[in-house]
Amino acid sequence: MQYDLIIGDTEESVDASPLDEQSTTTINQNGSSRALRLTALPPHRLQLMEAGRGEDLFVARGPEGLWVWSKGCARLVSDAANRKSARRGGADDTAQDVTPPMPAVVLKILVEVGAVVNQGERLVVVSAMKMETTLVAPHPGTVTAVNTEVGAKVAPGDILVEIQKADDDGEDGDSHE
Repeated sequence: MQYDLIIGDTEESVDASPLDEQSTTTINQNGSSRALRLTALPPHRLQLMEAGRGEDLFVARGPEGLWVWSKGCARLVSDAANRKSARRGGADDTAQDVTPPMPAVVLKILVEVGAVVNQGERLVVVSAMKMETTLVAPHPGTVTAVNTEVGAKVAPGDILVEIQKADDDGEDGDSHE
């Protein structure tokens, strides 16, 4: 089956055969063919075997696609067709919720309710698999809720910080003064 994917910032065309009875598939990508055996290891792990060498991957589904962690690096894998259609249409394809990309523990909370934040401003630091990730504001606005605390165990989809989006003129969305 043919897949057009965006892996990180790169668009890739991948052809993958269905899994056989040994959970093996053949992947054709960039002119090379690879036989891979996949084993699901709950929760959120996948073991990939190629030519006798194994690698454990951590995977988590998010609103923008599938996050895959390998060798200390996280990459977003998404369907290229969905991302292109979102860019063409009116819908914004960037995440609007402040949610961790994988199960994690909250290390630091960098904002309080009422804080005015800019897009990209640091909000929360989480740790997973010995890796720290800083979650940032997806848009400018005012923090209306902080739904977590230091030491909390959180998962993808948990909204850690809620932000009332600012209007284009810099005012909060509900302000009509």
